[in-house]
Parts: sequence; structure tokens; C-alpha cells
Amino acid sequence: MIEKFSTYIKESNDIPKLKNGDIVYTKGQVDDVTLDNQKGKIILTKEKLPRDMEYDYLILFDKKFNNDLHSGINWTGLDLPSRCFYVYKHNIIYDKSQLEEYLKRIERNKEKYKDIDPYNEEEWED
Repeated sequence: MIEKFSTYIKESNDIPKLKNGDIVYTKGQVDDVTLDNQKGKIILTKEKLPRDMEYDYLILFDKKFNNDLHSGINWTGLDLPSRCFYVYKHNIIYDKSQLEEYLKRIERNKEKYKDIDPYNEEEWED
């Protein structure tokens, strides 16, 4: 949950300039698809996506973890393996240390909020 919009914008803007071919991890949800801890490669960035598209990246994931993943052919014309999904900047984890901190925070919060969120469905702020 976003408590302060200014904090949310700052976090989104802290992401370095990523390019096609960069390996990233994902977090959170997009369009009811949970992306937590998935590894993938950036195929297209915002500059190469259609102008009317609101997403920031097209990611080709290493494995198919959800049936809503697709090949990217409808919007981009690329015919990739059906392991792609469009994501936003705030869904990107761009280095291993950031991923490790994210996983530690999830574990801490799982214990801390187990009474009100027993299935760990929320992404709690520290």
C-alpha cells in the first residue's frame, strides 16, 4: 500500500536507466499477476513500446509461472516464448543486494503481521 505518494514517486525514480538485455527480478503485482521474486530479461523499454502503452518494460521471464504470461506478439509484433509480461518501474528489482533486502523484509513482515495477514498477501511497509 502506498502511504505517501511522494515516497512512491521517489522510489520509482531511483531506478537506474535499464536497457534491453538487462537481467532483473520482479516484485508486487500487475493486472492480478503476482510477480514476486521472478527472474527475467528486459526485452523492450518504454521508449520501444507503443506510445499508448502505460507499462515501462516487457520482460521475458526465465520460467512460466502464470498462465497470463504471453508472447508479446499483440503489441510488439515480436513472437517470443509465452513467458513475457509488461511491468512498471516499481515492479523491478535491478540488483542482487536489492533482491536480498526485499526477501528479508518479506520474511520480517510475514512474522510481524501473521495475525492480520496469515497468507502473506499484502506488501507491508517497514
